[in-house]
Amino acid sequence: MASSSGLQSSYLKLDSVEGIYNTPVGDYIPRDLNGNKQESENQSLCPSFSFRERLIGFAACMAASVLCSVIAWVMVFKGDLNTFAVINTVANIFSVGSTFFLCGPLRQLKSMFKSYRWAATLAFVACMVLTFVFALAVKVPALTILTVLLQYLAMTWYTLSYIPFARDAVLACLRMK
Repeated sequence: MASSSGLQSSYLKLDSVEGIYNTPVGDYIPRDLNGNKQESENQSLCPSFSFRERLIGFAACMAASVLCSVIAWVMVFKGDLNTFAVINTVANIFSVGSTFFLCGPLRQLKSMFKSYRWAATLAFVACMVLTFVFALAVKVPALTILTVLLQYLAMTWYTLSYIPFARDAVLACLRMK
């Protein structure tokens, strides 16, 4: 059984640069996540937050995303497809927003619009906007569900852009490359 003081000391190390970067995981954590102001103030969502506080913000947004997703799927079983689509889209916004705590909004937006990722980003954002339009203004459940499905596809394609050669592998599996 691990002692609580050992666990607590490991947990507290998250706030110190030496604690994080002297671990095997430290080589994979970008240096700007440690709370230092290496980037300009407007690039970081919460520049005064420690690494641990940023992780808590990230986790809180992801928890909100999961909660919204569960509520959205409850709406499907109730037959309220428009509410499902709106809450599901809010869940996706929370998911993307959670990364702002880790790298900052400006850096995340720059990453989202890199040359090999911008089309998937625009498709994802367009599908989210269209989901709101079809669910709240037009109120056509079939189009709303179609845009939700397209959201999933665009988000998957976007996510695959962060994994080296993943898109090529998917295209090869689909015999499209």
